[in-house]
Amino acid sequence: MAQLPNTIDCTQEVDKQTREPLPPGPYSAQVINDEMKPTKKGDGKYIELTMEVLDGSHKGRWLFDRLNVVNPNKTAVEISERRLVEIGKACRIESLNDTNQLRGIPMKVTVKIEKSEEYGDRNVVTGYKKSDFTETNSEAEGTPPWQDGEKLPF
Repeated sequence: MAQLPNTIDCTQEVDKQTREPLPPGPYSAQVINDEMKPTKKGDGKYIELTMEVLDGSHKGRWLFDRLNVVNPNKTAVEISERRLVEIGKACRIESLNDTNQLRGIPMKVTVKIEKSEEYGDRNVVTGYKKSDFTETNSEAEGTPPWQDGEKLPF
């Protein structure tokens, strides 16, 4: 049980954000969360990166990437390790030993749409590159959400 700090008025209108995939293409984004999770089969682990779009009409939307770092399938691990190198380079990191190092660093993330009748269409990250994004062109104000734990929705 969790006692809420305030009473929530559940009679109000809820602003429903679209859950449609973002159009394919490049986006300025940054990692806002990284979490190690067990695979469904329980025989491995993957890192789930949560990224936030930093500008444009999709500012604030989230993208996700999963990287198999422990898996009986060695090819899956090799692909994930190559992807981590790509992400590290995009974040201008020379030596990566903790995914926390990736947080809050703007990069260019390329996405496509993966079609699925069973689960619905979703975005898939296909690449990472260095970004020339700066705070001045983000129109950001105040403390960035990755530095203010109270603003994070998780």
